[in-house]
Amino acid sequence: MSKMSFDEQFSQAMPEPTHAFQITRKAKRQRVTAETHPEILQMSGEFDSEVPKTVVATHFFNRQNENEPYKYVSPWDTEYVRKQMQKTPISNFDMNAFQGVDKMRDSIEGVTRKYEESFMCEPTGDQRACSMEESCEGNFIPQASTNGFTLREFLLPSQLKMYEETKRYPLQRAPCILCKRLQIARMVVSARAAGTGMREDCLVQDYYNFVNIDGEYRLEDCLLSKRTVWEGVVAPVALHVRNAYKFALVNGKRTYTQWKTPFLTHLPRSSLGKEDTTRSSTSNC
Repeated sequence: MSKMSFDEQFSQAMPEPTHAFQITRKAKRQRVTAETHPEILQMSGEFDSEVPKTVVATHFFNRQNENEPYKYVSPWDTEYVRKQMQKTPISNFDMNAFQGVDKMRDSIEGVTRKYEESFMCEPTGDQRACSMEESCEGNFIPQASTNGFTLREFLLPSQLKMYEETKRYPLQRAPCILCKRLQIARMVVSARAAGTGMREDCLVQDYYNFVNIDGEYRLEDCLLSKRTVWEGVVAPVALHVRNAYKFALVNGKRTYTQWKTPFLTHLPRSSLGKEDTTRSSTSNC
């Protein structure tokens, strides 16, 4: 028996080093063919290999005609948009002396309370839904509880007349009457909270309400502009209050009634000539 050297004895006595991790190698790719994996042939016939040209053309034109749902402004653009609409109020401004106020009043349309209430219902037939869709104010009315719904699109009287004559709606879908009220109030309140006013060429309304007339709104229930600050409002607009609406079924249609918004009623023999008010409980959807 030969005598081992010191190095041989040392290596024999010392155990083999162990590693705390394992080395793995990436598996080689394998080509999948019908011969190696015949099960892929079982899916044949479930998909159309050729799509009809008419379907492709229809999808193309529909995509081109869709309106982009610009519901919100990007947070990065909010400050820029605000500066385009708002400005520092003029200390000696008087809206009654503003030359452009009469022209702006002529550019908006007056609507009655009965006309507005005819749009406080769900869309039926070919009527279009509010452009806010699931964010429509009709889905957040407390009195409706779980019966909230998206209202129909609000059309100005001129737009409704055009539809009745041509059976065509405006190209751009509009919000419902509740969302319109909210948007107008939001812009005015935002300017007041910031201590600013609107630019003189900025008009935040495209309609106005009749007030202090039999069966219409009271002036105190409407949003008005300050005389000393231009706020983009030139005529009264009914103020949006969620608690003022109540859910009801009218002729089988989901509807909202303005049960907490009194309408002006001149009663005969009213004492001292004062105007008595009552509450509206009907809707004409």
